[in-house]
Amino acid sequence: SGERSLLARAAMSVPLKQWHTLGVSITGKEVTVTLNGKPVPGLKRQLDSYRGGRMGIHTQGDTAALFDQWQVTVK
Repeated sequence: SGERSLLARAAMSVPLKQWHTLGVSITGKEVTVTLNGKPVPGLKRQLDSYRGGRMGIHTQGDTAALFDQWQVTVK
């Protein structure tokens, strides 16, 4: 239905000018976010109203993010 839902926000310090691996896993209604294979504190929660659908990534302000690959695997 075109509805957006904010999972969470996390202030993070990551090294610049190098690639990182961002992972998002949805199991049932539980969402977990990982950075370089490690869970990101505060970015694991239940999405009780989640009904399936699309997922995206959003940056704010003057943040620049480059993505080399984007892959979604449905199990």
